[in-house]
Amino acid sequence: MATDPTPEPPSADELVEIFKRAADTVPVRTEAMIAGGVARGRARRRRRRIALTGAALALALATAGGLLVNELRTPPVTTSRALDLTAQSSPTVTAPADKSVNLLLIGLDSRKDLAGNDLPAPFVRDQLHAGSSAAGGYNTDTLLLLHIPADGGRVSGVSIPRDDYVQTYGVDGTSGTGDAKGPMDRIAGAYGIAMATAQAELTGHGLSAGQLEQQSREAGRVATLATVQNLLGVRIDHFAEVDLASFYDIVEAIGPVQVCLNHAVSDPSVQGQGSGAHLEAGINALGPAQALAFVRQRHGLPAGDLDRIRRQQAFLASLRSTLANAGVFADLGKLQSLLAAVHDDVVIDDRWSVLDFLRQVPNLTGGDVSYSTLPSEGIETVRGMEVSMVDPVAAKAFVQARFAAPQTAAGTGTGTGTGSPDTGGGGGGGGGGDAAGLAGRAGATPQAGSLACVD
Repeated sequence: MATDPTPEPPSADELVEIFKRAADTVPVRTEAMIAGGVARGRARRRRRRIALTGAALALALATAGGLLVNELRTPPVTTSRALDLTAQSSPTVTAPADKSVNLLLIGLDSRKDLAGNDLPAPFVRDQLHAGSSAAGGYNTDTLLLLHIPADGGRVSGVSIPRDDYVQTYGVDGTSGTGDAKGPMDRIAGAYGIAMATAQAELTGHGLSAGQLEQQSREAGRVATLATVQNLLGVRIDHFAEVDLASFYDIVEAIGPVQVCLNHAVSDPSVQGQGSGAHLEAGINALGPAQALAFVRQRHGLPAGDLDRIRRQQAFLASLRSTLANAGVFADLGKLQSLLAAVHDDVVIDDRWSVLDFLRQVPNLTGGDVSYSTLPSEGIETVRGMEVSMVDPVAAKAFVQARFAAPQTAAGTGTGTGTGSPDTGGGGGGGGGGDAAGLAGRAGATPQAGSLACVD
């Protein structure tokens, strides 16, 4: 199995020692001018009080650090065995030749919690602007594959459009692995198709509602991982699943995230339709509700879902600056709020710990990321739905080329080489295109300082 290629950060024990050393540096000072015995007595008492305060602060910091590190080591976070259940031996899937890591970010369009309970209706309606819990189902509206090189070079991210028409995979009823072919469908539907199949098979076997939800969703994860692996021909080493509520909670914990828009947008949410986005042209500082609306809007945009993908890429690039500038990892309160959000809503594979996940955050959101979008062969109507046609051979070649060597600003689809969104269009309706096409469009991305402006 591939190992994380990032420079080794402090270990958990070293983090505790850092807290202790920080506490030991608390200065013990008295007044510079002390006159007379009473003043000297007061000074001695003051020194004792300050020393005791320093010791108490040291103990508090060390204890807080230890508790936090212990929480990072063994947190009550939801983990998944889906990678173990996903067939790794498919001849179409290759492991990295070096110790690079492939990581899949899954954005689930669900209005339920991890136990299958409906989220509170006012929260779904007024904050998520997502209609009701009955809407959305279990579509994976965001699929972003990140390749993290072993040498610490530029991270490459490939977004997979939700409407790509692909061969889906599901859980084999005999082996339990993800090598059973499902129907040809939108890639966003692989999760929900496998989940519904699993629910039908498991119902009546004495499972509680929560157990039924959890096991069915695990089948959805296996299907998504297997579908992406077989489509792109690369092995997935880690994954993280985020839904609408967890996205909201994470942004709320971190603080406002800045984005830049080429034009003002208004996409009211009416009866579950529309994202609820109301944003001005130029730079906007987004709280959790409008951040979610920003990354979800696709109606009223020139390129529809492709513009939504570029927004998601731009948001990730901006998130890195917010994490750095807000000092999240140096602020125990903010870090604990972020951990709480991760604990409550995010699902990661069981080969990862939250500490590993947080170590990778600079890679996941870093400025040195080249984004591109999987190219399409055009839009067609299949079974009454518009889909984006994909050539599996071309898709594999596209990803292999992106992940094979260090990327430069030209030909990556970033436009800036600093984590900006893909600006390319590509063949048909795909948004990816060849390297030359992307490079030719690179200069067209407006900038607002370090922010790339998007539609």
